[in-house]
Amino acid sequence: RKMETVKSILVLWLSLSFGASSPQERKKVLILGAGVSGITAAKTLFEQGVTDFLVLEGQSYNGGRIRQASFAEMKVEMGANWIHHSDQDDNPLILLKNKNDLTATPSNYSRHIIKNDTGAEATNTHLFKEWTVARDKLFKLGEARGKEDIPPRDMPATTGLKKLGWRSDTPLKKLLSWSDINFQYGVGEEEASLNKMGAAGEDTFINDQRGVWSLYRDFYSNFPDKILVNQTVTRIKYGDESVEVTTAEGIIYAAEYALCTFSNGVLESKMVTLDPDLPDWKEKSFSE
Repeated sequence: RKMETVKSILVLWLSLSFGASSPQERKKVLILGAGVSGITAAKTLFEQGVTDFLVLEGQSYNGGRIRQASFAEMKVEMGANWIHHSDQDDNPLILLKNKNDLTATPSNYSRHIIKNDTGAEATNTHLFKEWTVARDKLFKLGEARGKEDIPPRDMPATTGLKKLGWRSDTPLKKLLSWSDINFQYGVGEEEASLNKMGAAGEDTFINDQRGVWSLYRDFYSNFPDKILVNQTVTRIKYGDESVEVTTAEGIIYAAEYALCTFSNGVLESKMVTLDPDLPDWKEKSFSE
């Protein structure tokens, strides 16, 4: 019996020893996410002489929401596809596009044909001009309110449009509203925040087969070995002096600092456990 007890203790000790994961070599900085934000942060650190860092990416590729897929013997973008405010000469993305000689086409949203559910043309040039005037005034109003925080603090875009004399009360008017507000902000005018609106500027559509991510590949050409893919983060434990990050594989990475580039949606979903929880003011900011 004594021998069996010793064997049991030994088996238990071995199980605990081999089941536990010790932290990897401690780094100065961990960057969580290899999308544009993460890669840009890594590039900035590297250029400032901070080279003791790692980038952890949960997907099998760099780029985050910027990625391509094959379709009809071509490559199409599954995420970001446009450069906004491309009419500004100092736009850094335009400078990168020119540097990498990417093929692109200016977007012309004023040329369109509208058809109804029977296939008949329903384009209304007069109504489109009326909408364009109301939309431009709405965006200017939103930009001014956002800068000056004019009371009441905020209101939906629908309220702003009504103040400007526009009501989306017909299918055609709703379509025009959708083409600018839903398309740009991802929600309808009833939900869109007026104070967060602003003039969109010109757009340029990147159709280069090398993909939108070609804008950023040079960013990490000096440190490709510092980016680890397939590292899905499940837990972040942080304190005043260190951070420990645990992955789905049970690997623990430790550092003095961590920069989390996860979207608000990921953090709100609780896919990643934070220890301790975020303070209330940060949690509240997700919904504002």
